[in-house]
Amino acid sequence: MPIDRETALVHEFPPGKGQYRPDDVILYHLGVGAGVPATDPDELGYTYEKNLKVLPSFPMVVDSGGADIFNTPASSSTPR
Repeated sequence: MPIDRETALVHEFPPGKGQYRPDDVILYHLGVGAGVPATDPDELGYTYEKNLKVLPSFPMVVDSGGADIFNTPASSSTPR
């Protein structure tokens, strides 16, 4: 599936609403290895609901509110 870089860079997705809960953030963080070691106070901020921090990569995987990232003018086909 070739991607036209210039078209992809200028494409604007329609606005959408996404939502997530603290459990979603914590599960993502555990999946990418945050919170190790579990006794490190700096790491607890990523796996404990009180004062929960969110990694900057989380919005890339959270519910996009219906945006179809595979059906854009930049891609020539949809993945299988």
